[in-house]
Amino acid sequence: MRCLFRALLALLAILGGAIAAAAEPVDLLKFPVHVVAAASFDEQSRIASLDITIEHESGSFRFATLRGPVASGDEAIGRQRVLTGWKDGYLFVRDSCGGGNALRCDKEQVFMLVADKPGQDRLVYAGAVAADEDCDSPGCTFDDGVFSDVFDGLEGNAFMSHADAPAPLLGLREQGGRLLAGLDLTWEMNQERYSAGLRCMLADAEQRECDESITPLRALLFNSVLARYVKNAAALENAQIGARTILCDALDEKKCAARLRAFNRMIAGVRAGALPKSRPPVHTLPASATSIRPQVATARGAPFPHPLPPAAGATSRRTCLSCR
Repeated sequence: MRCLFRALLALLAILGGAIAAAAEPVDLLKFPVHVVAAASFDEQSRIASLDITIEHESGSFRFATLRGPVASGDEAIGRQRVLTGWKDGYLFVRDSCGGGNALRCDKEQVFMLVADKPGQDRLVYAGAVAADEDCDSPGCTFDDGVFSDVFDGLEGNAFMSHADAPAPLLGLREQGGRLLAGLDLTWEMNQERYSAGLRCMLADAEQRECDESITPLRALLFNSVLARYVKNAAALENAQIGARTILCDALDEKKCAARLRAFNRMIAGVRAGALPKSRPPVHTLPASATSIRPQVATARGAPFPHPLPPAAGATSRRTCLSCR
């Protein structure tokens, strides 16, 4: 809610003329992809709205983000510059709702260069992944070929508060220029939490072993969502052991049946392997009229996108291997 409130403040300020006109675009990165940002700052909310454009001769992308609280548009630009950069051939550009407790308020938008033909590179938007508050450098959501994200599909649900909503970690890998969920990887990343939930859901209340942050209801939702997401039917059956006892405490038969139906409908709505939606979206722009030609790498080691032959069965390949 705080994230939405800040965004509304920024919008109202714009409508009321309290926000200064956007400053001239400032370079965040120049090569091999040109990243620019223009900031509009609202003194009342201390929120800066940034218009980010990622440009390449093959095409461009654009999205709007908020940064705050800040003392000026220049400070917002400075923060954005620190959080924009290359890691292992991927370009990470930070995106934020401006502050709040939404699960994916802060994200890293991920771009890359691929070569469909020798000597011809194309800028591609691969997707977005959640970045927590401790993520203070570009690519901190990426390690050893894996992008870490978080499930937010039930951030608002009828069974528990926002703070207790089920939020399994998602393990993503890049394939053909897109981030895709690895179901086995996601299952592995959440095993400790899933096992703790099972211990907490034992039918005999006297034998339950619940960690401080886990309740039987939280365990039921988390484990059911995880099992459904990774298409593990046996795990889903185990996750729902004792569901009636957990959901229907002190309810009569009619109300219990209605609550169980609502729960089952909610879990059935979880789509296996579906990625969270990027809000607001990243827009694709046509190729720039003025080509931004890559420069030849210098002796100082400036990054240059070298085309590589595609792997067997692949249609595209990450090529900016030296970008940092």
